[in-house]
Amino acid sequence: MKKLFFTLLIGLGLMSAAATAAEKQSIFVNVTSSDNIKAPMAIMFANQGLKHGLDMTIFLNTEGVRLAVKGFNPPANAQNGKNTHDMLSMFVKNGGKVLVCPMCLKAQGYDKSDLIPEAVLSDANKTFGGILSSDKVISF
Repeated sequence: MKKLFFTLLIGLGLMSAAATAAEKQSIFVNVTSSDNIKAPMAIMFANQGLKHGLDMTIFLNTEGVRLAVKGFNPPANAQNGKNTHDMLSMFVKNGGKVLVCPMCLKAQGYDKSDLIPEAVLSDANKTFGGILSSDKVISF
């Protein structure tokens, strides 16, 4: 009986380890700038993460919220010829999530109605949930 119990414990431990190894790693990308070098670099980084099978979330805050505003017309990026709206659209189409800080959006003079469709107005639960559940947090 002890042998059977011990075998079951080992089996459960192996199954648990296999399930943990199979979970997707996640990265939370904090973007604080609408600068035409930093912002596209952050979005390109996040898109690369998706291509490597990672769960990626971009969080736009402070001046970075402008990247998700409909009227913001950033120039095309020198690296890929796309502007940040196109890059964010591609990111979401590829499975990424874009969260926007509501206080920062308001501080910049915008509201939810100004956001591009791919962006989601965040809240404390979404933001902290994303940070706490991510394996890594990277800021640009």
